[in-house]
Amino acid sequence: MRTLISCLLLSLLSIAHARFAPSYTFEELMQRSDLVVIIEHESTRQTDERDEERYGSGRLTTAKILTTLKGESKETKISIRHIYYPRNPNSPNSVEFPDTKEQVPLSRGTKTTYANPPWRYLAFLKKGPDGTYVPSVDAYDSALCFLSLVDSGIVAWLAEPPPKAEDKGK
Repeated sequence: MRTLISCLLLSLLSIAHARFAPSYTFEELMQRSDLVVIIEHESTRQTDERDEERYGSGRLTTAKILTTLKGESKETKISIRHIYYPRNPNSPNSVEFPDTKEQVPLSRGTKTTYANPPWRYLAFLKKGPDGTYVPSVDAYDSALCFLSLVDSGIVAWLAEPPPKAEDKGK
């Protein structure tokens, strides 16, 4: 019986893969970055860049700079190179910008509200050798360098506590 349980545990361990995702403080991201900006996403297109080992494909995002918090950029628009990795159970934290100019519905129970474009982000970037920018951390975890800035009314709506059971009948 012990042998059977041991074999079962070993077989389950062989299919259970986990990846430790790094975490960074705001200060660490600031130190790693050449440029910290608030950007407005304009477009993203696929490039020829590939990460064959992890099945990633290159993207080039164009964004408008709204505010600069660290560094200098004489341009009002910047290009950001990043890698997109397909989603799976142990997927990386790669950044994925929405390709829609439409409202995005957000549902909570029976209520729905809408987040409106344009999509804005606080971006932590390093200057690449070709003049484009790249995320300040490893491409595999690039989403850590892009903090979405959602309308404060949406955040408040998402944060409000759910109605109590006795309030539902009123």
